[in-house]
Amino acid sequence: EANFIGGHPMCGSEKTGFFNATEYLLENAYYIITPTAKTTPAQLEEFHALVKSLGSVPMILDYEKHDFATAAISHLPHIIASSLVNLVSDLDDEQETMRTIAAGGFKDITRIASSSPVMWQNICLSNQEQILKLLDNYIHTLEVMRTNIADADSPALLDAFTAAKDYRDSITI
Repeated sequence: EANFIGGHPMCGSEKTGFFNATEYLLENAYYIITPTAKTTPAQLEEFHALVKSLGSVPMILDYEKHDFATAAISHLPHIIASSLVNLVSDLDDEQETMRTIAAGGFKDITRIASSSPVMWQNICLSNQEQILKLLDNYIHTLEVMRTNIADADSPALLDAFTAAKDYRDSITI
């Protein structure tokens, strides 16, 4: 523990392997640094400098905050994308109508389902507690949306979609 500093670059794609590497992968990407209780200030500064030298933007977080944040913005979206792909696959007809007409929106939201299944299996098992908390929250959110649709609650639907649009539009790409 005295010689370990956790690090997690917030970059990548659904592609794996050396041939999908890019020399600009880390450039301007947030790189979360998660020091341990035994990390010295000198060690932390040295690792911070290393991360900056790679072109990344260092961010220091404790591991609990890292685990929850990455479960929300990385792990849950992958579970949602994979579940949606499996749902559509299960519901598609013999003519594969859904596969045939799948276009921009479906492809955009499910791109990450093409990631390494083994990696995602391991992520789900290693961050199980945080993922389960977020899944419970997400299921509740879906239940609220379902109720709003079933009740034809136009103002609630508009509020939900507007809030989502506003928050998404505030995220820099």
